[in-house]
Amino acid sequence: MFAVEVRDHVMIAHSFRGDVFGPAQALHGATFVIDAAFMAATLDRNGIVVDIGRAHQVLKDILTPSTTATWMRCLYSRASTPPPSF
Repeated sequence: MFAVEVRDHVMIAHSFRGDVFGPAQALHGATFVIDAAFMAATLDRNGIVVDIGRAHQVLKDILTPSTTATWMRCLYSRASTPPPSF
């Protein structure tokens, strides 16, 4: 198995609802690191798994403000607290 990994990050501003969160109820930021792995059982005829520049661009294209907000809503929907407003 062959693999190529790329990494990027996304910075978000958010707040939590509920007294249990104390100071985190105020608007604050967080940075998430995103890793993407591209795997292949064999290499292509040039001996590569994926063009690393293309892999980075795909990751950047995915990390848009609207997709990031959607991911955060999904994370909070699994938690016991209501989702924050974005």
